[in-house]
Amino acid sequence: MQNENNKHQGKCLVMHGSNTKVGGRGIQNLDWWPNQLNLKILHQNDRKSNPHDESYDYAQAFKSLDLKEVKQAIEEVFGGSLRLR
Repeated sequence: MQNENNKHQGKCLVMHGSNTKVGGRGIQNLDWWPNQLNLKILHQNDRKSNPHDESYDYAQAFKSLDLKEVKQAIEEVFGGSLRLR
């Protein structure tokens, strides 16, 4: 016969299905980590964070790169400890 202290022994402690709502909004990261850092500011797309003007074409600038040269420069920085394909 099981006593009250041993009835959950060997079972998953996470509630599955029975209590998945907290305040009607579902369980969210904030419920698990209430003191987490707000990172929303990092996702802003402000013109002040862009070093170029609005007409700058990033895709065209990337296409103009010599990727072999870029890889060589990266390998020089890491002293050969990084292998790039």
